[in-house]
Amino acid sequence: MSLGFAIKVLFEIVAVLLVAFGFLYEDKVVAFENRMFHRLIRRYEASKKAGRRAQNKTGRKTRAARTAQPSGLDRFMKQTESLSFAEKENRANEAAFARNQAAAQRALDAKTEVERCLEAFEARSRHVA
Repeated sequence: MSLGFAIKVLFEIVAVLLVAFGFLYEDKVVAFENRMFHRLIRRYEASKKAGRRAQNKTGRKTRAARTAQPSGLDRFMKQTESLSFAEKENRANEAAFARNQAAAQRALDAKTEVERCLEAFEARSRHVA
């Protein structure tokens, strides 16, 4: 038995034990996840406040505050805050339409692929016969 195989088996056993623990103590696991989530949110908000405090203390932005780019979530929240309900609904409808169009195109491509395969099969069967 190689070392890699032994490590793989060990990880599989640990994964099974963790899943069993999750089923047995689901409420404790959910409570732990909620604590971790809230702790991360508090830490994120504290870091934002610290950046604002550093900016207010000096009266100007620190170098880190000047060069920092907003995260994807911050950019998304700023964009959606400025939109009205009708604009948000319009964007959601446009996204749904685009998803439906893409699905229809994939279905059409699959249909044409099947038709091409059937034509090739019929052509081969004609040559054989």
